[in-house]
Amino acid sequence: MQRDSRSNASDSCNRNADGGTETLHSELVIVGFGYSVIPLVRELQREGRRFVVISDGESVWEQLERADRLDFDLVSSAHSSLFSFELVKQRKVSDSYLTAREFLEHQRALRRTYAPETLVRDRVVEIQNHSDHSLVLTRDGRRFHAKHVVVATAFKRELMGVLSEFDFDATSGKTVVINTSGDSGNMIAAKLIPRDNRVIMLTNGMLTLDKLVRVLGKDYTLDQLEYHNVRQHLEVLLSVQY
Repeated sequence: MQRDSRSNASDSCNRNADGGTETLHSELVIVGFGYSVIPLVRELQREGRRFVVISDGESVWEQLERADRLDFDLVSSAHSSLFSFELVKQRKVSDSYLTAREFLEHQRALRRTYAPETLVRDRVVEIQNHSDHSLVLTRDGRRFHAKHVVVATAFKRELMGVLSEFDFDATSGKTVVINTSGDSGNMIAAKLIPRDNRVIMLTNGMLTLDKLVRVLGKDYTLDQLEYHNVRQHLEVLLSVQY
């Protein structure tokens, strides 16, 4: 059962002699409880490890929902976006593309399934690293002494503010350069192009706005041709080439 954020969310708790701020001790502190941290939490729970998660409760995708900006489709397919253990459990053999709202609901279901025993509703403002431990300081004045710290949040990225706050309606007839791709770039371009803007995307060579690409007479999704997925297609490609 999830503990209240005011409870002793650690292996031990020491109060300073002058009655000051508590220092909560934990082997592992995880900052953020979004989609990316689910596999780690799952494995820690399977191994019976003790850990603390600090999250202020609103993910990047929930910020987009609050700003009414989930009206786009993912450009990464389900086979690429969802975790392998979920694909196996769902027996999801055929690939598909989720809408942004479907993906958010999927994230929420995973967070309910793997809710940590100790979830502190707070925001980390500073991490002080030392030779044998780290001190994690929060907005509400908590201090966590941790041997290991995992930072799993993208709130510091300036792009997050652009996605949820940029005034697309006030931007028309402009040339806009986007130095990102994937679902974030797709969302920005999808809102700029209908408003008569010229969009230039800087990428690493992968045009992720195209869902399908033809290679040697056969159609593939781009994520199927990424390095970690190439092995399953290599035999087919080599047999055609040679």
